Amino acid sequence: MSEVYHHREHELRKFVGKTDIHSKKWKNYIDNAVYVVGITGVIMALPQVIKVFAIKNAEGLSLIFWMTYIVTAFFWTLYGVAHKSKQIIIINICWLFIDILVVLGIVLYGKGLW
Repeated sequence: MSEVYHHREHELRKFVGKTDIHSKKWKNYIDNAVYVVGITGVIMALPQVIKVFAIKNAEGLSLIFWMTYIVTAFFWTLYGVAHKSKQIIIINICWLFIDILVVLGIVLYGKGLW
C-alpha cells in the first residue's frame, strides 16, 4: 500500500512541476497580462473624463466617490513602490491621473458636489 501511495505522490509532483504557478514563464505571462488588464481599466474610464470636459457637465458624479478613488490609487502606488512592482506603480499612476481629472471636472462643472 505504501508503495502505491509513494508512486502517486511522485506522479503528482511531476504534474505539479509542469504547471507550477510559480514558474518563471507563468510569472512573466501574468506580469504582462497585468499591464493589459490595468491599462484597459484606465481606458474604460476615459469616456467619463471626456463627458465631463466636453459637455462641461458633472451631474450625477459623486465627489466623495472619486476622491476615494484618488486615495485608493495613491496607496496602491505607495504599495507598488514599497514592493518595487513596476506594474502596480504604472497602472495606479494612470488611475491617479484619471481620478484627479474627474475630481477637477466635478469641482468645475458639478452641481451639488456631495
